Amino acid sequence: MIAGCIASLTEHSVGRADGTAEVAIAKIVSGLPESAKLAVKILLPLRNAIAYVEAENPERARGIRERAASLFNQLVAASVPPTRAFIERRLRREDLSEQDEEQYEALLHLLTVSGSELYFGLGVFQEHTYGSTPQITSPVQAEAWHRVLVPIAVSRGPHERSARED
Repeated sequence: MIAGCIASLTEHSVGRADGTAEVAIAKIVSGLPESAKLAVKILLPLRNAIAYVEAENPERARGIRERAASLFNQLVAASVPPTRAFIERRLRREDLSEQDEEQYEALLHLLTVSGSELYFGLGVFQEHTYGSTPQITSPVQAEAWHRVLVPIAVSRGPHERSARED
């Protein structure tokens, strides 16, 4: 039941720009890492919204895509710092409490599901070309790539770049 409520709030927040739903979703996102098990429920409705098309009302569709990409980026941005903190603690071989361990696992699950939903939402999975390089098949798909992936790439600091990028 909770999953359905969060999905509905996400759909109202992204699809209708409903202020009450936006506040509820913002509380879940700002509650990370404690709210990671709830936050993962936000992702499924974002899959279709990231590349949403509505021929009769392209401006409405663009608003939905923008809000979906923004929420996705907020969710990932809020998840990464506490995940890094847990990883650093584990690398130092610190013992995590049971609650910390649960939060860490929930954050890892949240980031894994984020990647999966992004993979499908952006159209990277193309069954008919399995094993080949995915093709961008619509302007909306390209727009979605830039709205979601560019902010994630830009947010990486210089210490996070690979040797290949330098």
